Amino acid sequence: MIASHRAVHAERLADYRRIRNELDHGNNKAPTGADRPRLATLEFGLRYESAVLDWFEQLPETLGNAGA
Repeated sequence: MIASHRAVHAERLADYRRIRNELDHGNNKAPTGADRPRLATLEFGLRYESAVLDWFEQLPETLGNAGA
């Protein structure tokens, strides 16, 4: 179960990173006022998925034999 959920979150993080990369490199303009809320939401997604993946990494240690 952990592995399948980890895979979902890793895929989301990869998608968010791809989108961020496209925004950073595919557009030579600075973010406009209309872009800022979207960028803030994207930043939240990046941080959230990173935090979830970090949590999954330490989960087996926390669970000990109960997670095996």
